[in-house]
Amino acid sequence: MLINSTSYAVGRGTATADQVVIPSVYNELPVTAIEDEGFASYTAMTSVRIPNSVTRIEQYAFSGCSGLTSVTFQGTIASTNFHSDSPFDGDLRDKYLAGGIGTYIRLNMASGTWMKQ
Repeated sequence: MLINSTSYAVGRGTATADQVVIPSVYNELPVTAIEDEGFASYTAMTSVRIPNSVTRIEQYAFSGCSGLTSVTFQGTIASTNFHSDSPFDGDLRDKYLAGGIGTYIRLNMASGTWMKQ
């Protein structure tokens, strides 16, 4: 989705596999956001890599992604841009805001507890 003629927000339409790598550029413009409900209920996704160009995660972006066990943040997302309405299952938002850039995992899909690797 084109945000304002200078950047894009992405969602599930860009995903075709269980290991999702969000592009940093799409149609020659930076990808700066993950849209509302962008990957919601995409249960086949087990991992996602979020590039440093993404500075905003909208509400319910990863809500219901029960298969997700690994998330890599390559850049910084401010708390005000990291929507608090179910961006991820469990406590990943809080763990990321406390720990910053890196890879976070949960040992199994049923766990709501994430750990930084």
